[in-house]
Amino acid sequence: MTRAHTLLRARSARQRIDGARIWLDAQLADADGRGALIVAPSRGAGDDLLHGLAPRGRSSRLGALRVTPPQLAAELATVALARAGRAPIQGLARDALAARAVDRCADRLTHFAPVARMPGFGHALGETLDVLRRHAVDLAADDDGDEDGSDGDGARADLARLLAAYR
Repeated sequence: MTRAHTLLRARSARQRIDGARIWLDAQLADADGRGALIVAPSRGAGDDLLHGLAPRGRSSRLGALRVTPPQLAAELATVALARAGRAPIQGLARDALAARAVDRCADRLTHFAPVARMPGFGHALGETLDVLRRHAVDLAADDDGDEDGSDGDGARADLARLLAAYR
């Protein structure tokens, strides 16, 4: 059997979900044990789509794998990252690495010095550094100041130091 790929277009979410259920039901019915990959905005959305098939007579959907786009991207990148000697981190490991960066830079921070040792700063910093890296923000770029007219150089310099320690 050749696996079909279908793009569903509809004005309403209900029409898209119903179309996806019809397509998925046909794929799983004729999957020859291969299952299906469901990429949904959240794990819950994938579960809802899959469980919507149960009233149609097939409650066992063990062949379906449900993932979110970030989970799929991480899974697809694993081999390439391993070959490059890298590994993705998230959650507690990322927060710990960010906290270590704060510890290494604590005596050189200016803008973030008052809050750097506060609970939750390591977590917030880890998320912030992830966003900055993902969007390739150049912290060394010249900035004329923040929108409110204040000079953002202190924050930018602190973030650059913290990012370097984080790396």
